[in-house]
Amino acid sequence: MPDAISPTRADSPPLWRFLAAGLAFSLFTALAFPPLNFWPFAVLAPAPLAWAALVPCPASPARRSDRLRWRALAILLGVLPLWIIQQRWLINVAGLWYILLALYLAVFPSLAVAITSALRCARLPLPRHLAPAAFAILWTGLEALRGEVIWGGYAWFLAAHPLIDSPGARAASALGTYAVSLFLVGCVASLVHAAPRADRRRGLASAAVFAALWLAACLIAPSPASTPASASPRALPVARVALVQTNVPQDNKEAWSLDQKRADFARFLALTRQAAASNPDLIVWPETMFPGLALDPDSLAAERAAQLSWRVKGPPGSPDSALPSTVYADELLALQRELNIPILVGCIAYDRLGLRLDDTGRVKLSHDGKFNAAILLRDGRPDPDRYEKLELMAFGEVIPYAWRWKALQQWVGSLGAAGWVFDLHWGRRDTAFTVPIRAAATDDPNQPAPALRFVTPICFEGSMPRVCRRLVRASLASPAPPATPAPVGAIINISNDGWFGSAPGGREVHLLTLRWRALELGLPVLRAVNTGLSAVIAPDGRLSSTLPPWTDGVLVADVPTPDAPASGIISFLTLGNAVGWICLGLSALATLLIVFPARPPGRSSL
Repeated sequence: MPDAISPTRADSPPLWRFLAAGLAFSLFTALAFPPLNFWPFAVLAPAPLAWAALVPCPASPARRSDRLRWRALAILLGVLPLWIIQQRWLINVAGLWYILLALYLAVFPSLAVAITSALRCARLPLPRHLAPAAFAILWTGLEALRGEVIWGGYAWFLAAHPLIDSPGARAASALGTYAVSLFLVGCVASLVHAAPRADRRRGLASAAVFAALWLAACLIAPSPASTPASASPRALPVARVALVQTNVPQDNKEAWSLDQKRADFARFLALTRQAAASNPDLIVWPETMFPGLALDPDSLAAERAAQLSWRVKGPPGSPDSALPSTVYADELLALQRELNIPILVGCIAYDRLGLRLDDTGRVKLSHDGKFNAAILLRDGRPDPDRYEKLELMAFGEVIPYAWRWKALQQWVGSLGAAGWVFDLHWGRRDTAFTVPIRAAATDDPNQPAPALRFVTPICFEGSMPRVCRRLVRASLASPAPPATPAPVGAIINISNDGWFGSAPGGREVHLLTLRWRALELGLPVLRAVNTGLSAVIAPDGRLSSTLPPWTDGVLVADVPTPDAPASGIISFLTLGNAVGWICLGLSALATLLIVFPARPPGRSSL
């Protein structure tokens, strides 16, 4: 076979070079991602691992498997420091799970190298000129496996992510972020392959193919559904949204005393009044910032019927007073009625909430479901329709796979997060909200009332391509409320990023993932985030404005309503993560060929 590899003694570099390749990948990736953001290093990052995958096979067939395993282990050890640094915010959150997560993430780059090497060193070796494409497909397939499948998905730190400000990012509008990873790694691996003189022509040809596919994807990408008002070809109704950023450290929120709740809630109300001064059509609070028990209509009615209250100590010599447990809901609804502006609030919601006092006077709750939710307040009351978080965060809100057995889930969770209670349920509603645009209102009864329609992925969901796409597609399939024909005009992400603490980089990476959702779906993304970073992201992924972290504040955005969604035969809205799934399927097939190798031609089965 002319493309087969002819091993020599020089074909087996020492293991320290593979360790160095892993360390170089770690260094370049850390430089490319926040907080440093030197995105050109993202182009260099795959090169050391591509070299490791394309190194000729060990000379001795008898020792080949052992050598390949040691190479993979050396790569894993070199990659591990990257994840120890990037995930350091988890030290005070997840305990033991922090180290296990770092090890888990380090496995994927080493697997891409190991499987590519094993394919090239099989009894029927992969033709040498196809090795760069195989490495790129395996890399992307493993990204899709990590980002969409295992533990529910962790689509952070993809190879493409630092390229959000580069021209090549536009391909995500057509084929998704995984496609950009495929094109990037394919180009880099092909150029690495072209370094030796003997492989130069084929390596450059392979790079040209990946570059041409990348360019084609950029050229056929649909235009965004919404554009900034100044760039709009004609006047479109513009909705004004005010984003409230609260500053409640996570350790405060986990042990929220009554006095601290009252002080924080008063600050939230003051920020809401500040937001109302900009005359918005919608005010948005961050995730779970409502300090009361619940805010959905049925649960609030049950709480009122139970007539629960807190005892508030009075000044010395004065009697204690009683504070109704519904005081937060009462004050917030009264403020909303006064301002006459819809308010989107992140809160806990229940199905069939029951409340009773036990023999010791403690309140006991019963329910058929507990949800991390977003509820819209208007006309002085909560809307009955709510959005419930569809994808619970692995190890933060649910223990994957163990959730079917409550005792097992709680025990596994306590190993890394003692004291946590994993009692949330998955959401069931692909809800889209609609608010009228008051400045564009018309007195003509035959003219549809201009409105902003939006979806609200909560926290971690904003980093998940499939969730945001599902919400936008579901809103297109379901009819809009009467007299509001507009399609979804924005993605509003509410989040609590207090989990990141003071560690730099974590909240910036979270924001970076949301920028790719804007680019993929061609919609502006607005973020209201506890402790920051609240932000406005343009439909092309550009960061329009942000609030600094660890501050209270209000961020105002003007959002043009679109005529139609950014769709087409070739668009992420239509195709979704098809490229990632295809690469994952090919990666699974390649793994099967290694585990169950084909027999050489002409060899008898007897």
